[in-house]
Amino acid sequence: MKKLNTKNMPLLSNEEESIIQAIADKLSEQINQAVAASLIELFSILKENRTKPADLPRPDEFLTAGDIAGILKVSKGLAYRMIQTKEIASFSIGKTVRVRREDMDAFIQSHMVR
Repeated sequence: MKKLNTKNMPLLSNEEESIIQAIADKLSEQINQAVAASLIELFSILKENRTKPADLPRPDEFLTAGDIAGILKVSKGLAYRMIQTKEIASFSIGKTVRVRREDMDAFIQSHMVR
């Protein structure tokens, strides 16, 4: 391990300096082990989250304006306007508006730049 810089420390005997160096080495070793364990835990969590299916609606689901906004990364207001102007096909049940996932996919496909 790295040798302690004792230049600005009070004078210590060689034995005292050796004891302090041994303590520093042991602490460094423990810190390194703790950091390694934390990294292993972090990578395990990341791997677990990467292999989970995304929390996206299934293809057969009905989407809300909030879902549309999230998928397209636009404001909820813009998503509502796109539905109201019939850019995105939708249907209403009472005051609620829904979009079939397949209609959302068709909208995206029709706006792809080739």
